[in-house]
Amino acid sequence: AQLVAQLQVEASRLAAAAAAAGGSSSGSSKPPRVLVVPELRNLDVGILEGQPLRLVADRGGLPAVAAIAAASAAGPALPSDDPANVPGLEDLGEFWARTGAAWNKLLDAASGQGGRNVVVVCHAATAAALVSHCLALGPEGLPLLRFDAAGVSIIDFPEGARAGAGVVRCLNYTAHLGRWAVPITRDDLDNVCGIDGCF
Repeated sequence: AQLVAQLQVEASRLAAAAAAAGGSSSGSSKPPRVLVVPELRNLDVGILEGQPLRLVADRGGLPAVAAIAAASAAGPALPSDDPANVPGLEDLGEFWARTGAAWNKLLDAASGQGGRNVVVVCHAATAAALVSHCLALGPEGLPLLRFDAAGVSIIDFPEGARAGAGVVRCLNYTAHLGRWAVPITRDDLDNVCGIDGCF
């Protein structure tokens, strides 16, 4: 809710600046609409939330707990590496279907009024799912994509959002963060499950 409020304040500020400059890109002085899409919520990783990925193993594209986690002194004992035994873990098929519905809503929004820009703010796992939907990779494409906090990705639709395939113009751009930019050599195992994804 705080992020939505910040986005609304920023959108209002930009609209006021555009109006003061003699117009806006949309032809009106109204701020851009902010819409919360519940389907864009993060993958629920249950008790894995906040655990270092060093304690989480990749099992066929499904997030599951590594066997070493139970012996780790870094946190609570975690369950076996069977995804069905991880309390609170969202089923990957449900996550995929949910993000597919969100992808379709975003395509509808982008194709409205002859085509328009749509900005999405979401967690890493959801961003990976949206790009996987765009590229028709299927859920098996999720572990192939890594996104960092405040990373910017751009998908363009040269023929229109509903008329042709999306083109990924930029993926996980972080240089705008300056000295806080994520180094490209960072080890993925230093990430935190749930925040940085968990694939």
